[in-house]
Amino acid sequence: MPLFSRRPDTPVQVDPHLAADLPLISAAHEGDAHGLAERLSVLRQEGRWHHRHQLVARAARADRGTGWIETWAGWAPGDPDALVARAVTALRIARAAEGAEERLQDASLVVEAAISRAPEDPTTWSTALELAHASEAGPLRIHDVITQAATAAPAGFAWRSTAVELLSSRWFGSLEESWDFAVTSAEIAPQSRLVLLPAYAALSQLRRERTDVAEEMLTEALPPALGYLEASRADEADHVEAASSIAARLVAASRRREAPAVLDLLGDRVDTVVWGTVVGPDPVGAFTGARRAYR
Repeated sequence: MPLFSRRPDTPVQVDPHLAADLPLISAAHEGDAHGLAERLSVLRQEGRWHHRHQLVARAARADRGTGWIETWAGWAPGDPDALVARAVTALRIARAAEGAEERLQDASLVVEAAISRAPEDPTTWSTALELAHASEAGPLRIHDVITQAATAAPAGFAWRSTAVELLSSRWFGSLEESWDFAVTSAEIAPQSRLVLLPAYAALSQLRRERTDVAEEMLTEALPPALGYLEASRADEADHVEAASSIAARLVAASRRREAPAVLDLLGDRVDTVVWGTVVGPDPVGAFTGARRAYR
């Protein structure tokens, strides 16, 4: 039986870092978005953009549609948090649909509205990059969006993380371009989670092909990334997601030497969105399988 298809045989904590937030998302999906709206607004005003990004990523589900957001927008017209949730959801619905071109055009209008309302929002710029990719707009459009985002939200992690992947050799650039962008991003705020991005760039390449250059990049990138993970322990919402993002990438790249230390930081806590996105559709099984195999 494949390693990561086995069901977990030890208990894990599923998304414990967002335990206080997830009920707000459930209530919003059921038609009462007041609690979620207040929470997103507070996070936005406090500049806790990535915590907010995590909640938007979980709330904006294609299978939930946009009815709950329309209800929200009805009593809070122009709310920037409702707009970004609508933009992310619209893009996900478009990507899941057959003959998505018209839906992507509709999503583009919502993304533009969200950018106009809150140009400093990293999540909206990340969505704009994903929209350009989904629309097959090509590298010139990708670079244009990156330039705009760098002006409007210079330290935005969400869009810079998306850009690191899109600038890789898998899509519109090269390992060197992705790496240079990641390193430059980390230099903007070297005490922030931006220092994770060089490791993302190196591991994106190593997941597909091991090269000496990528190995050297990972050797350089991991110490500051691990330093950030240690320093972020006090903020569980940030720490679990950040540690998961490095651990899942190390596991996906079969890095048996480096993965155990990061898995130890996580303990029994799993961020299901990160593991589901990076490793596969069974995030709890993937995480538990990694704990067995890499410890």
